[in-house]
Amino acid sequence: MPDNRATPGRVASVGKVATVPSGSSSSTPTIEVHIAPTHPASTGRLDQAPVQVSITTDTVRDALVVPVNALLSLAGGGYAVEVAADEVRRLVPVSLGLFDDSDGLVQITGAGIRAGQHVVVPAT
Repeated sequence: MPDNRATPGRVASVGKVATVPSGSSSSTPTIEVHIAPTHPASTGRLDQAPVQVSITTDTVRDALVVPVNALLSLAGGGYAVEVAADEVRRLVPVSLGLFDDSDGLVQITGAGIRAGQHVVVPAT
């Protein structure tokens, strides 16, 4: 929403032509997308407003996720995470699932990985 609130909705229609708004200093083309809010009252008295939209293309319930920057590339291909327990660190190979780009998370699965384990991430 224009005031930075978020509300769920569904894509009602997507335009077919990208345009650059006239009189705009931006040269970034846009495509008109109509979103129908799940709870129309959440939009207040707005009739039209430019907003940022995050589109969810798939979901997984009870997924085990880690920050994307916890992933380590393995020399032979694939990925691992470094698990820390009792001052001991070890690499655990993982398979990747869905990515959550907005939160910087990735779903992982693999033998030897479970909820509650501590994974190492680079210091920022």
